[in-house]
Amino acid sequence: AQNFGLESSDISTLQRFTHDLLMHLEKVHYDEWLRIPILVDWNLGNFSVEPTISGSNNSFRLATRWDYDWFRVESRLLDFYFLSRVSSSTGDKTQFSYSAHTFTEQRFLKFLTAYHEVYPLSKTEIEFLPYAYRFFILNYVIREGARFFRPDLCAQFRRDAAREYLLRSEQLDLTELLKIVS
Repeated sequence: AQNFGLESSDISTLQRFTHDLLMHLEKVHYDEWLRIPILVDWNLGNFSVEPTISGSNNSFRLATRWDYDWFRVESRLLDFYFLSRVSSSTGDKTQFSYSAHTFTEQRFLKFLTAYHEVYPLSKTEIEFLPYAYRFFILNYVIREGARFFRPDLCAQFRRDAAREYLLRSEQLDLTELLKIVS
């Protein structure tokens, strides 16, 4: 349990990504970023989508049910990986995946465009998304995974995180996301 049931090469990967995350937080002066209440747990039981009062078929609002064990006051960017999963066409149906591909799906781009119109995002914030994603992987999947998943799934998700998800996040193409804020 000391090494999350992972091989030493996996632990080295986790150490590198943790170090890189901490260094990036310093580089962007993360401690100075605006903090707001965020949910950080956008699973299907913690939110719903409802039609707005106007009754228009194209008008909806997002309603949350606060899950206080994951509520925190932090940068809004920490919620964006969850929001990308919520808007994803893949979702958590029969197979779970914690891939970062949801950041580049058309549905998330549409959400981000609408969000940016109301609450403008900066280039620095968009460039931070891979780091917010890595925080999620390192904290939720690696550190806290045993609290949320069956032992077999936890072991698989941790292996996938160390051998696939974190490494692939370095190739995340932010081009379309950056176009939204430029």
